[in-house]
Amino acid sequence: MSKRRLTDKQRRQIKKTQEKHRQKLKNKDTDISLPDSPEEAGLIITRHRVHYIIRDKHQRLYNCTARQNIDSLVCGDMVVWQKFDDNNGVIIARENRKSELSRHGYQGVKQAIAANVDQICIVIAPEPEYSEDLINQYLISAEHLQIKPIIVFNKTDKLSQQKIKKLKQQLSYYQDIGYPLLFVSCKDTESLKELSSLFNHKTSILSGQSGVGKSSIIQQLLPDISIQIGELSAISKLGQHTTTQSTLYNMQQGGHIIDSPGIRQFGLHGINKTMAAQGFIEIHQRSSTCKYNNCTHTIEPKCGVIEATENLKIHPARYQSYLKIIESLAK
Repeated sequence: MSKRRLTDKQRRQIKKTQEKHRQKLKNKDTDISLPDSPEEAGLIITRHRVHYIIRDKHQRLYNCTARQNIDSLVCGDMVVWQKFDDNNGVIIARENRKSELSRHGYQGVKQAIAANVDQICIVIAPEPEYSEDLINQYLISAEHLQIKPIIVFNKTDKLSQQKIKKLKQQLSYYQDIGYPLLFVSCKDTESLKELSSLFNHKTSILSGQSGVGKSSIIQQLLPDISIQIGELSAISKLGQHTTTQSTLYNMQQGGHIIDSPGIRQFGLHGINKTMAAQGFIEIHQRSSTCKYNNCTHTIEPKCGVIEATENLKIHPARYQSYLKIIESLAK
């Protein structure tokens, strides 16, 4: 049976009801719910179909269901909830999201998969062979979503020092335009210290092709991950879960890592040529020097972007990738 669509009036009423619960939580000293069941703030850690595991302000986990009038809930959402007992509760409202990662599900419908993410770690490796066009697609998406990207070249233990030096030179232009670029190996924990420091007090998600070592990085950064998985399994009653849903883990030094098998690549759904150009930050900066406001930076005369590329102010590899990507968007 297909899901019944809500009318505009119903959507307005749902929004009004959730805002009331949010305000009650903010003013709970003077306006509280039932004495034995106050409204509390919580963070969604993961979900299993219609059940959600949330963490409260005391770091305790609860298994919750949600009121039917709440919009989609995903890992990373901040919510308002009420406790039934020592293990269970009900979610009654969702706080507004500061960011949302999504993908296109069945029939092209947008499907949120993680919320309130601060940064995305783009993981590449010698194998499978990485593509700079794919890296740039991630960067466009990150810029569009206003999420900080970090590029991580993993599995350097499989390369010679000469090859690593060559790769650092080859990819250095990403650093030149402001993106962190790290070379790491899970067999060398020292190389992961800088990455770990970038994750401090942030909510980060790892992304990349299958086989680049995302899970290995998470295991190194979270030495207590087996304990956290055990706690989640105990509260969900599902055993050692192998869910494909996004799951949020605590970092010991503060912050969170979201492990999401579903985030392998965003694609550029919903992004047009103008948005793609804005996602190339150095191209966007130089576009103000173009003669024409609607310049596509391809064939126009007196194009500031083309001139900057010819003068090596924009790296030729980035410009060629820009041309490929906007051409693909035209198809």
